[in-house]
Amino acid sequence: QNCKVIPRMAVDDGINAVRLLMPTVRFDSEKCKSGLESLKQYRREYDENKRMFKTAPLHNWCSHDADAFRYLATGLEPEAAVPTDIPRYSRRRRGEAAFSDDSGWAA
Repeated sequence: QNCKVIPRMAVDDGINAVRLLMPTVRFDSEKCKSGLESLKQYRREYDENKRMFKTAPLHNWCSHDADAFRYLATGLEPEAAVPTDIPRYSRRRRGEAAFSDDSGWAA
């Protein structure tokens, strides 16, 4: 049994670990559809009375998926989190022009 104990850390630190990990991971858009939606919808709870966000994330339908990914991000060894053989995504790889006159927000 090869188990690793993940140390307790602040939720914000775990969220930052996810932010650092995200540029290095690739997802299957179909198989991971619900998990990706959970990560997109994960957010802080808003306090209407104080008109500010609370420090804790909102506990709703996406919390468990997002927490699982957060634990993954905090439990990975640093060298395992940086793959060297995955090409970066680019518009050029997808067959689109990198820049054109009729694309982008300024068009």
